[in-house]
Amino acid sequence: MPKLLIVDDHKLIRDGLKFLLRAENPDMVFAEAENGAEALEIIKKEQFDLLMIDIHMPRMDGIELIKEIRSLSQDQKIMVVTMSNDPLHIRESMNYEIQGYVLK
Repeated sequence: MPKLLIVDDHKLIRDGLKFLLRAENPDMVFAEAENGAEALEIIKKEQFDLLMIDIHMPRMDGIELIKEIRSLSQDQKIMVVTMSNDPLHIRESMNYEIQGYVLK
């Protein structure tokens, strides 16, 4: 069963992503976090097939979270799902070898 962590400060987005993804794969297992700090604690305890991370979040933003994840694992698959189309965010995310950058 694929295991996915959705990291976004908006519950509506987390719920919507789970709804859409579960329709395609009913066996998918989900975890979620409201911010990067919460996500980092979860990541240190559990393995995930994919992390879906927003950029703008309180406590620890998505870029900082990605940096922390890369210090723990170069193999973790990461997809940024955000409203930010700022070229700086895109370039900085890509510098950490993410698998994709998707606009909400």
